Amino acid sequence: MGWFSSKKDEDADKVEKPKASVNWKNLTDLDQVDRILNDRTGQKHLLFKHSTRCGVSAMTKRQFEKEWAEENEDVDVWYLDLLNYRDISNAIAEKTGIYHQSPQAIALVNGEVCYSASHSEVSAKQIVKSLEQ
Repeated sequence: MGWFSSKKDEDADKVEKPKASVNWKNLTDLDQVDRILNDRTGQKHLLFKHSTRCGVSAMTKRQFEKEWAEENEDVDVWYLDLLNYRDISNAIAEKTGIYHQSPQAIALVNGEVCYSASHSEVSAKQIVKSLEQ
């Protein structure tokens, strides 16, 4: 224990932090987009567009991460950093016909969009429901 620390501080360091329940995959390549949109295997995909400079986007991402359950591991969750990969976002908009927004979540099965929402409308529960239909 140091001069300015206390037993309470040491105990706080021992507290186990909750594990992130989202297994993010980085979306960094246009070929990945084509593979996702052409996937006819029944694999579920979620594209999450996030602006790292936007407070609303950060809040939406945090809320999504809180709501997303570990049992959704059968969904490939793709994280798109819009500041570094805007061209990928533009390609998604062009190929799906869904206007670009940030933050934005787009769910697909067999290359078909089954869910799309942006800003505070992004809901992990609704995403899971749409992917199960």
